[in-house]
Amino acid sequence: AYEIRPRDWSSDVCSSDLRFAIKIADEVRATGKVKALEPMNSADRKVVHDVVGTLEGVSTRSEGEDPRRRVVIVPGS
Repeated sequence: AYEIRPRDWSSDVCSSDLRFAIKIADEVRATGKVKALEPMNSADRKVVHDVVGTLEGVSTRSEGEDPRRRVVIVPGS
């Protein structure tokens, strides 16, 4: 359903990680429950924010302090 091409990002986030983030975003949209991803570096977080930000019905925020800072996916846009 979602096509992720390498030109969509410039960091080291791999396409399977992005597919996982999209899967979690779908779960958040379906359940209405907030979910946090594993900690990641700032470049990878930006890519996840950018990709998930294109999806309807969910939004993202970062929480925590480096090196444990993580993306949180929340219902709503």
